[in-house]
Amino acid sequence: MELAPADQHRRQRVPRAADRVLRALLLLAAEGQPMTPRQIADRLRVPLSSTYRYLGVLADFGLARPVGNGGQYALGPKTVGLWVSFRRSFDLAAVARPCMVKLAEETEETVLLTVVVQNRAVAIEAVDSPLPIRYSFRIGVERPLYAGASAKALLAFLDEPQIEEALAEARTEAPHLYGGLAEAIARIRADGYAVSEGEVDPGACAVGVPIFGEGNMLEGALSVVAPIYRTGPDRLQFLIEKTVQAAREVEWRLRAPVGGAAHKGRERRGAV
Repeated sequence: MELAPADQHRRQRVPRAADRVLRALLLLAAEGQPMTPRQIADRLRVPLSSTYRYLGVLADFGLARPVGNGGQYALGPKTVGLWVSFRRSFDLAAVARPCMVKLAEETEETVLLTVVVQNRAVAIEAVDSPLPIRYSFRIGVERPLYAGASAKALLAFLDEPQIEEALAEARTEAPHLYGGLAEAIARIRADGYAVSEGEVDPGACAVGVPIFGEGNMLEGALSVVAPIYRTGPDRLQFLIEKTVQAAREVEWRLRAPVGGAAHKGRERRGAV
């Protein structure tokens, strides 16, 4: 399995064992059919005994699995989840982007699209404010689910075990937010949106609205971030209304035949 120069440069920063485990996974994916440990060892130019260890690690994490009676290995069930998450995230961003651009133009504020990845909120798309203001929550950045409007708009509609996990983490890592978190979750479920001030960036106010796809499955959250000094009561209400309106537009696009009606997310909890 040949690597491009850029890939070879990145490999220098990866421990050898981890590098070979990942190369075995990528080889299984590229081959598209089951392979024996010997075939994998030959292709990767590593000892057969080491190849069994690498496959054992992948199997433990559900990324590879033995198939048939010939000792072959194929991709495991966890890779399906990775593919679904990858496709869903990019499909969602493509569908949401026009609505985000419109929302940014109407509000002149930064707009973010956030999804849940394990126990974190991760921004997958952003439209910057036309004003010279930048925030720390950017594309690819992950945040705990208990901090910030975009994260809490997701948290409120997750399963109870995930909510309990976030509450436990907040109790340890952010006791100043933990005190009112359970009440905030109930309020978000009732209102259909979240509002936060200074929880991620000091001096920033955010409005987050969950996005539900086909079958009322939670897909992500749309949020607007603005400086607190520009968010008086009337302005905040304006931002809430515009963000809710944009989120409903994204939902309509997701459910439309040409907008990605095949989307599957997390089952909606509560009412919006």
